[in-house]
Amino acid sequence: MLKTTWKVGLSLIFFNNISYASLTHVQGSYFEGNGETVYYPRTGGGEPLVIFGNLYSSNHIINSKMKQDPIYLKSTFVHLPLEVANFAQTVDFSDKYLIIKSQNPATDAQYIKITLQKKDGTPFYINTVNFPSVSFETGERFVTNYKINLSNAIVLTQPTPIRMYSFQQDIGINVFKNTNKMEAFQYTWNQNTVWSDTRNIHNSKIKYNFKAQPTTTPSVFNGYGFWICGSENAK
Repeated sequence: MLKTTWKVGLSLIFFNNISYASLTHVQGSYFEGNGETVYYPRTGGGEPLVIFGNLYSSNHIINSKMKQDPIYLKSTFVHLPLEVANFAQTVDFSDKYLIIKSQNPATDAQYIKITLQKKDGTPFYINTVNFPSVSFETGERFVTNYKINLSNAIVLTQPTPIRMYSFQQDIGINVFKNTNKMEAFQYTWNQNTVWSDTRNIHNSKIKYNFKAQPTTTPSVFNGYGFWICGSENAK
């Protein structure tokens, strides 16, 4: 199993041939794949409609310059990859993290984003948006903000930075609205990085947790990554 972050110039064609592990919805918050049972919290209700992440046993390589496909998508929704803005992309490879670069403070051009809409264009319901948490070393201080667009209009936003915490430990960002299309953006930066100005840009690496992690129960794992909970039908 790969546990390291790579910075080598390996062929993207080679990595593109590594297939994504997929999940099957069992019930509630539980999914199965590759002999694993993975738990994705849905504390705001609904069911996971799309999940981006990596299974614990998977050696799928994650790189911000490559297309990141969902490992689960409810069948009535359009297959759309996770998007990493050009200014946030790095050459770093990992099977555990989605790694981006971000200056201090982050700009609106350094985001990760997921888009969700149904194949037939009809409305659906969003309960919560679960943004990925950040892996950090002792002494590092990360902050984040987000923006959630529903039906092409900004509905929820956090323009003032909030402290970095594990969204998986919380209830996610509550939405509780119908929409025909949802876009969720996340911006994160390291406060320990020197502030950028017009002449000097100072970037730091942001490592979003994307790999499922073991629990005390064998073959059961806590899911990490980016996922949306709701219903395929409007309310």
